[in-house]
Amino acid sequence: MQVSGEKASVGSDSLSELLNGAAQEADAVILREVRDLHDPKVRHAYLSEAGSSRPEQSWLNEGYPTFSNSVSTIVHSASELTGVDPRGRYFVFGDDGAPGELIAQFERIGLDVKVSEIGFHLGEAFTWFLTGMIGSASYVVILLVILLVTVTTINNIKMYSIRQLNGMSKNQAIMDDLRRLIPFAVWVMVASIVSGTLGLFLYNGLNQFSSVLKVWFCIELIGVLLAIIVHMLAVHVVWSVDVLAGIKGKLGFSAASALAYLIRIPGLIVAISLVTSSFASAQVALESHEARQQLSKAGNAATILFGGSAALEEEDELAYSSGKWLKEQDSLGNLLVAVPLEVEGATGQLSTALLVNNSYIKESGLVSSDGKQISYVPPESVKVLLPDGLQLSQQEIADLLEIGGSFDPDYADNLIVETIPDEQDFSLYEPEPDGESRPQSLSDVPLILYGAQSDLVRDDDFMAFASQGRVLFKDFQTAVAVTPSQYLRSWIAAYIPIAQKAADEYSTRVMELRIRSVTALLSLVVLLATAVGMAQIHVRGNARLILVKYLHGWDFFNTHKKLFSFEVVLAGLVVFGIILNETIHYIGLAPADQSGRVHGQATAIDIWQPWAVLLVCLINIVVLVISLRSRTNILIRNRSEETA
Repeated sequence: MQVSGEKASVGSDSLSELLNGAAQEADAVILREVRDLHDPKVRHAYLSEAGSSRPEQSWLNEGYPTFSNSVSTIVHSASELTGVDPRGRYFVFGDDGAPGELIAQFERIGLDVKVSEIGFHLGEAFTWFLTGMIGSASYVVILLVILLVTVTTINNIKMYSIRQLNGMSKNQAIMDDLRRLIPFAVWVMVASIVSGTLGLFLYNGLNQFSSVLKVWFCIELIGVLLAIIVHMLAVHVVWSVDVLAGIKGKLGFSAASALAYLIRIPGLIVAISLVTSSFASAQVALESHEARQQLSKAGNAATILFGGSAALEEEDELAYSSGKWLKEQDSLGNLLVAVPLEVEGATGQLSTALLVNNSYIKESGLVSSDGKQISYVPPESVKVLLPDGLQLSQQEIADLLEIGGSFDPDYADNLIVETIPDEQDFSLYEPEPDGESRPQSLSDVPLILYGAQSDLVRDDDFMAFASQGRVLFKDFQTAVAVTPSQYLRSWIAAYIPIAQKAADEYSTRVMELRIRSVTALLSLVVLLATAVGMAQIHVRGNARLILVKYLHGWDFFNTHKKLFSFEVVLAGLVVFGIILNETIHYIGLAPADQSGRVHGQATAIDIWQPWAVLLVCLINIVVLVISLRSRTNILIRNRSEETA
């Protein structure tokens, strides 16, 4: 269940009470999944404690039966979900009606719920294999199965022609093949299942064995059925060939070559596409990793999410009282403050300044112009830090301090002005950066460092800054522990760790990278398998000509010049098609996009595609040359029966 919506409070009940109540009512186990802030290989599962009879309830004591050794799942009690945003991902283990109670509870407090049933569904599994992230590779594997079965059948055209000459019917020939092939296929399936079971036992102790077995068995069964159907169609084709022509093998090699290229052309395109996507995913994952690391420096810092169940007439009073309470927490050193301000000077021009507290200076490690750590400002004072390249008049400095119109002219007695070096980045602890509208950091702007007791900012303005995500608690657990009961859930809906979104994004990117890397490797294996097959088909089909050229002193590359020329033309056509497609795409972009302002996956693909084309084409031709050299040497050494 994916729970979303604008409202983020569960009302008078805590989230744990809501989950436990719904679980008890439906005799189900409810799990809230949260990714770890600092380690993408760790996730946290918060389990309801309603005493359900379901086996999943034992996870609280025995731990979660993790499938992958690369991911750790830490199980917690749902009672730890105090002060947590209810929006997120949930799993409900129970009968068909079990999710209804939890859905009703979330909808009662104004949240939206999207439900997806999890389990083995044959139709969904095939849809994922054919249209999901591995869809392209799946099609190539299917084509490879078709190629191998068809080429094997066509290469045995002599045998089928002799059978036909001896009076055997086509159906009899097919049944005779099936009697030999089906026992072999069953043996292969059993052997693969046994070896897979042993491997899974050694890997994770057979966790989730039944689900894996169902998927694996269905894939193998469909593969066998596909091979049988293709074989029957191929036999039908070779059976229609003239018997004498079939005995001479005239159809075999020419048809096999054509079929091989029907696989190699899409295989080359798919391999280039998937390798490019893998490189691009790696770059995006790296950028996501850097963003996560930057936010991880803030530890478990959390934004404050307002929007509880307080009555409308109480909100003004709560804004002042909660702002005053937040200032008290600032005095105790529990807050990080980083508020970008648009300041209008005497000339009417807007400039940007950054309002910060002592904790921000400590965390950021900013230095003064003499290279020393910037000293803290006294509790009742204000310090303005100006970059060396920025010159401001006394009036302009006064303009900086008119925050909310609360500046007192007499306050100048407690004002300290210092300079700091240029080109220092000031982090905004922005969990969702969005270009210029919500930058990750600022540079070369004046800093307003205020003392916690300076009253530079009014109480309600301080609460407003907190509601914008600019006032952070340095530690999530501390925030929950020190929040007065009159604020928690009724006024403060939740605390959201700022690293959570970055952690979610990074984990998603890493998962995408793993899937894309595996599918790219699979597509490369398929492409290289066709290269090996093409070498064998070419040598067998032109055995006599190759031997004659060898006897006349031709070198290797001139002997196979026709094949190499065709491969170069094929690669050139594929590259031309990719360039043409990118050109059309580029022309269709807006001028702003053409100037390089498009970022993310699309830009990464544009960067890596030329290298992917070069890499795939190079590997493809190297494997073809090695295979061709090997098959040619074997032919010359052993004098195949085709040259006899």
